[in-house]
Amino acid sequence: MLSLCTSCCSPRLAHPGPDALTGSLPLEGIPSSPLPLPTDSVGDWSEEEVVYLHWRLLQDVAQLADPAAPLAEKFDTLLWVFTEPHYDALPFSFATCLRVVGCNPLSPIGYCGAVDVEEVRDQLRHQLRRWFECSLEAYPAWVQQLVRERPDWVHAHLDKNPQWLNEQLKSMAEQGDLFS
Repeated sequence: MLSLCTSCCSPRLAHPGPDALTGSLPLEGIPSSPLPLPTDSVGDWSEEEVVYLHWRLLQDVAQLADPAAPLAEKFDTLLWVFTEPHYDALPFSFATCLRVVGCNPLSPIGYCGAVDVEEVRDQLRHQLRRWFECSLEAYPAWVQQLVRERPDWVHAHLDKNPQWLNEQLKSMAEQGDLFS
């Protein structure tokens, strides 16, 4: 039985736009600094702010359907969503975020209750090929082939340098194809 609610995890994601999983999210009071917070300030977060942080992390899943979203971010999101099962119990894992957002009364969405994490992953998995094909259409054939044949290698390069692919494209445009 499918245990998804329509307000947070639509079971049929025909071709959601980049904001398909987003909603109005009041971010006032949530630190926006990309720098790690000092350990002593962790206690300053309210329960509501922590729940909003879980919700904000789930919003990143929507970028998978956005053809314009950077490949590096998509790879990072996929690693987070499809992590090893023993990581699911960690505080900000995909599974924990679904549980917190679905079950906490302070959540910015209506109550969903427990969500079957594996069903959500299966639904995402079902859409991934189409979403990636749409994303790759914007790239030259050699990039499309590289991502299809060696996604781990591409991700490793993007992880080291998120601009790696843009630099390669720029270099090819300046030099031209050396083999044609």
